[in-house]
This record gives sequence, C-alpha cells and structure tokens, in this order.
Amino acid sequence: MSLHAFGKDQPKEGYEELFKSLVHYAGGLPDFLKRFGFFLSSRQNQWHEILEKLVRDPHLDSIGLPLDPLFSLRQSVGPFRGHGGDSFDDQTYDGIRNIAVVFGIVISSITIDYVQNGCFVRSPRHDGSLGEHTYDVHLDYPIEYLTSVSGYTREDSCHVINSLTFHSNKRAHGPIGEEKGKFFSFPQVNGKIIGFHGRFIPNTIGAHFGPVFYPYPFEVVGPFGNGKNRWDDGKHADIRQIVVVSGSAIESINLDWLTEVLISVSGYIVNDFGSTVIHSLAFQSNKRTYGPFGTETGRKFSFPAIGGKIIGFYGSSSSHLESLGAYLEPISHLYPIKCVGPFGGQGGHSWDDEKFNGVKKIKMVLEDDVNCISFEYDDNGESICSSAHGNEDRSSIHMVNLNYPHEFLTSVSRYIRHDCSVIQSLTFESNKRRLGPFGKEEGNFFRCALTCNKILGFHGRSGIQLGALGVYFEPISDLRLLKSIGPFGGEGGDP
Repeated sequence: MSLHAFGKDQPKEGYEELFKSLVHYAGGLPDFLKRFGFFLSSRQNQWHEILEKLVRDPHLDSIGLPLDPLFSLRQSVGPFRGHGGDSFDDQTYDGIRNIAVVFGIVISSITIDYVQNGCFVRSPRHDGSLGEHTYDVHLDYPIEYLTSVSGYTREDSCHVINSLTFHSNKRAHGPIGEEKGKFFSFPQVNGKIIGFHGRFIPNTIGAHFGPVFYPYPFEVVGPFGNGKNRWDDGKHADIRQIVVVSGSAIESINLDWLTEVLISVSGYIVNDFGSTVIHSLAFQSNKRTYGPFGTETGRKFSFPAIGGKIIGFYGSSSSHLESLGAYLEPISHLYPIKCVGPFGGQGGHSWDDEKFNGVKKIKMVLEDDVNCISFEYDDNGESICSSAHGNEDRSSIHMVNLNYPHEFLTSVSRYIRHDCSVIQSLTFESNKRRLGPFGKEEGNFFRCALTCNKILGFHGRSGIQLGALGVYFEPISDLRLLKSIGPFGGEGGDP
C-alpha cells in the first residue's frame, strides 16, 4: 500500500502513525490495499479528514472510494449437498450475532440473527420439521465472525444434513448433531460470512462472504518509557477522573464522561540509570487539553492520535512514574447522534423528519399492514407535528402518548412482510414501558435499539403504506432516567 500511496516501500517521515492507522481499515486484503493506496496518493493533505470519516463509519465506501471495483471482493459459495426443498437467500448484512440451530436425528432448522447498521435483524426460520434440541451459536460480535461451515450429510438420496459445525476466527461452534455420513466443508475464502442461502428441509447450505473490515486500528499503545515494577489497570467502559501528583502539587482532572473522552497523552521522559522517569504529562480529550503537569524537560513522547478513546492505562512505577501506555477502543459517542436504517422495502418515496429533542406522540393507521404513521416531536419546548407518512384514508387509528419529558422512546421493533415490501407491525419501548405490538407480528423481525440511547426522530419510505422505518439516536445524558439496565454477569441461577 505504501508503494501505491508514496511510490516507495515505506511511508514518508512524519506519516508513519497516520499511515498505519489508515492501513488497518483496508482489512488486510491485497486488492483493497492496492486500490486504497492509489486513492490516498492524490489526497495526502486530506488523510486526517479521511481517518475521521473511517472512525465514524469503518468501511472504505464511506470515504468515496468507488464501490464497483470492490464488488468482486464479495462472493458466494455453495449451496453444498443435496438439491431438494424450498430455496432461501437472506442476502448480506454487516455481520452475524447468533445462530439458533434446531436438531434431532437431523438438522431441522436454523434462524440467524444478523446485524445491520448497529441494529438487530432476524431471518425467517429456515426449516422443515421441528427438532428435539436447540443449540445457540453465540458470536462475540464484532470481534468474532464466521469464516466457514462444515458438516455431515446422509449418503442416501435424501441428502439431508446430519450435523453442522460453524467455524469463527476464534473457535469452532459444534458439532451440532451426529457426525455421521458424508463430510462437506466450505472452501477456504478470505473474508467473513455475512449471509446465508440454500434449500431446506435442510438439504443444502451456502454463504455470502465479504471482506473483514477492522473497525479500529489499535487496541494498545505504548508503553512509553521503561521500568521493572509493572502495573495494569485493564480496560473499562470510560474514564471519569485522573489524579496527577507532581511534587507537592495534586491535580484532579474530571471528565464530562458522557460526552468527553480522552484521545491522547503526551509528556516528557528523562533517562535515569537504565530506567526512565516521566517528568511531565498532558492529557488531550475531544474537548480540551489538561496540563501540562510537571516539568517539560527531556525527550518528548506522544500517543498517536488514531481516532479512538482511551479506556485504561498500564505502565510501571516505583517512587515515580517510569512508563505509561494505554488501551483504546473505537469512539462511539464523539458523534453522538447516530442514524440507523431505514429497514424495510424500497417502494414509495423517502422522507426524513430530521432530529428533535424527543418524541411526544405517535399516530398509526392500521389495516392488514401499517398504512400510515406520523409523529409529534418536542423542539425546545415547542410541539412540532410531522407529515403523515403513508395513506391516512383507512380505519383503525392507534395513538401512543408519552409522558414526555420524563418518558422517552429507547427502541422500535417491527415485522416486515417476507417479501420485504411493507411493515406489518410496530412495537415501541420507552424508558418506562413497552408500547404495542401494533399490527400483525408476522414476517421478518427487525429491532433498532442502542444501549443507553434515546430516539430523537424518524426517517423512512412510504407510499400508500409504510414501507421502511429508520431512527435517529442520541446518548441519554442522565442515566437515572432509565427504568433499569442490566443485569450484568452470568445467566445462571434464579432471578
């Protein structure tokens, strides 16, 4: 990639850390690296801006890299074994979170929970007869992803699947069922599985593969300096306070942790008989710089600014701080308003209510499907009514009245016709209660919910019916407004 970006094997001096950050977003695939290098070569003065865009959306098409040449990097394999049953094709998504496999003597059905734009999408149950047992393949998404599937099929004319094993980049899930009959396995493909297709009663199974996008270039930086007495605070959700003692001075840094995060640390190091002493530290957040604390003498160091937030520190110390490093993760709430969806059909026209302070009322017109929806929003104390999205000239009007501002929406789920044309059912959840379902809970299930976020507005598509619905989310500023969160920990025992 450096050869295409700079015309030589190594990046230019001063570009090393920034270049290393960008390389990781190419997913390690040679075609991506080559095309990304050419793309960057004419935009060297825009690299920081490009990196910032990739932090928000870690996919190369988000920065304007042409999509057409990249389509060849998505490929399908299979389906393998057999030729009977009804065909299915889930198409492609961002990733897979869970697979529920029902089995007995043979594999009876599978249901896949996909992730698309941060939201949960459940496939129809691809099945024949019911089985006796259920096995859940739970993936640690997005760190863990599927890379292959293997199994055994009956060797008679039925060719039904006796056993399945799902292989991820971390481990093998299975075998599920009896490993008896003829063995099959997906061919080796670079990338991850982003969707399934095949035929069921389960006779055949195949998959769609896509490139592995690394959502974050580094997990650890440093340590800067050296020493023998090591310590490690580990990784945490956020950093709220840092206390710095320098000589007789004690300084306290208090972060506005819901909207402010640490992104870098710099300082000065002095060599001291084989070890080092950190003489000065300055902490950089997304809002301001704290410090410097101490004396700026010696050799300067600085954590690379790579678009992440610091979630923990490690290093070494004796009577003074000798070295310092940090754990980082992607920033999720530096860009607090997140747009997800819309999910559903492609018919009708698109609409966008934009973002407000919150939602006060929802009006729905229902028949066999959701024919129309409209909202009343709060705009700094003023009520704003949206247009009617869909056809109002039907019966069965349903109203949702929220006790705003004490009550606010936190999620919306829906059932969409199997042909993905229109929305059949809607269910809303607030910080106080569940509202719905409104309509028939049949078809493909979708759910939009982000932890500790509230809904500010909606967007979607509609014609004579509501075809698709998307959401604007924002982090909740006061977590005490939530009715409950958790529990955190294991799933065993009595609640």
